[in-house]
Amino acid sequence: MDEKKSPPPDDEKSAEASSTTKPDDVMDTDAASVVGPPPYTPLDPFKDPPAPESAPAKPDSQATDIYGDAMAVDQGEESSDDDLWELTPEDLEALEEMENKPLEPTPAPTPTPSSQSQSSNINRMSSSSSSARQSNSTTNNRRSSPSPDMCINCGVRPKFKQGFQVFPACGEECGRALAAMHGFTDHHNDVRRGQMHNPNHTSSSNSSSRQSGPGFIASFFNPAPPPLKMCKVCGVRPRCQRGTRIFPTCGLTCAAKLNPPRSSDSTEMCEYCKQRPKVVMNGRRFPHCGRTCRDKAKAADDASTTASSSGSCTTCLNCWKQFADPPKEDFCSTRCKGIIERRAPMLLEVPRGHVSFNAVERAFKLSWGQQKSQCPSVKKIYMVIMNPSQISRFEEYGSNAMLRGNLKKKVKDARWIGNHRECGIGDSGNMTPCGSPRCTMCVVLRASHAKQNLGDGISTTSLPKAAQIASTTKKRTSHVVMMTHVYPGKAVELEVGEPLPQGYDSVRLVGYTPFGKKIDMDEHIVYDCDALRPLYFISYE
Repeated sequence: MDEKKSPPPDDEKSAEASSTTKPDDVMDTDAASVVGPPPYTPLDPFKDPPAPESAPAKPDSQATDIYGDAMAVDQGEESSDDDLWELTPEDLEALEEMENKPLEPTPAPTPTPSSQSQSSNINRMSSSSSSARQSNSTTNNRRSSPSPDMCINCGVRPKFKQGFQVFPACGEECGRALAAMHGFTDHHNDVRRGQMHNPNHTSSSNSSSRQSGPGFIASFFNPAPPPLKMCKVCGVRPRCQRGTRIFPTCGLTCAAKLNPPRSSDSTEMCEYCKQRPKVVMNGRRFPHCGRTCRDKAKAADDASTTASSSGSCTTCLNCWKQFADPPKEDFCSTRCKGIIERRAPMLLEVPRGHVSFNAVERAFKLSWGQQKSQCPSVKKIYMVIMNPSQISRFEEYGSNAMLRGNLKKKVKDARWIGNHRECGIGDSGNMTPCGSPRCTMCVVLRASHAKQNLGDGISTTSLPKAAQIASTTKKRTSHVVMMTHVYPGKAVELEVGEPLPQGYDSVRLVGYTPFGKKIDMDEHIVYDCDALRPLYFISYE
């Protein structure tokens, strides 16, 4: 007895109808159409698209839609519902196996010219994306291990250089990127917006962001100073720099080694070390090579002055063996005195600590008096050696002047001469007067040995005015004045430029104010060399 079959569900009806009415070669396509088309997946531009496969040949009688489903409408067969109920158990098993069987991929349609152009565009996109990925990987590799000379941010362009400064980025764009990466703000934009950056009144956020960050970001905003240039001679210490000028050596010691003075050059060496040349600044030559020797020489002079402040040295200035009786006599015997006088005219240095040195220095300070400017320090003192005949003529001139002027006694004044000096007499090692007629100091020294015409006369003044006259002469290391005794004789008061009238021996210069008041110029002019007796030649600074 045949069992009555239960009607299958609607899905099974459609499946059975398709299995009974369609050919076997269309079964797979119908199964795919029953399940549905595969889900649409967008193309990944960074992955290569799958290669197109050739579509299998299909019967001309079948029409294929966009999903590849076979349509049985054009077959001319019609399926009835009654045929779907007449399925054998074998057909049901075949349907179950077909349902459990995995679906095969839907064959791609035959490529058309438009589809070929689309695929070529996709291939170009994929190739460009692959090249972009390669360039990105190359850039990442460069960023991970940048060259020392390349930009830290991009790694493509070299670092920006400005003079001796080397910045970590190649330009403003990469610099702002580095600043934004590490929390720095762009102060240029603040300035454009009207918010001027004030380092004394910064916000807490700016200060915190500025303090944070790696060292190379800080060096980008505050680049390291250029490397120091070392001395050309020693190579140990950096070169000396004064303002914008950089010297080739570190100091005067290496400068003397770099350019040693030639034997033919008349370069004056330092008076203390005797190794380096004297400093010349603004046309003025100083006695030492630098501040070190200046301080050492001053300390040595102060020590010697302190040690000899009592003035107990009374040794003969010629032989340095016997004791003399200064200030009356500076020589121990007439023999030593005669040896020195035969070399006249000349200068004989009086050492510091001698009784005569202290006496002259004391007179120098007393003659300076209470002036606004400070009394200069005595550097060296020389004794003027004169011929005995000149000393006798000097005394004779004083007696005659007293008679001509009907004076009660001979008047002898201590005056100072600070006139022009052409040569370097009074400096170290120069003790003999020169022969130039324009050198007033040497003219006075020569006149003490042989009478000469003094022309317009010799001006004798007080010490401050003599020092003022000496300071206006040619710039030298030190200035000199001469201490003399003068017999003015019969003097007349005249203004500057007036000639000496007859019957007078000297001129006392005076001046007048606009209201007629007379002013004493404290200056005497003598016209005879016998009226002068030079005593000491003083060098000061």
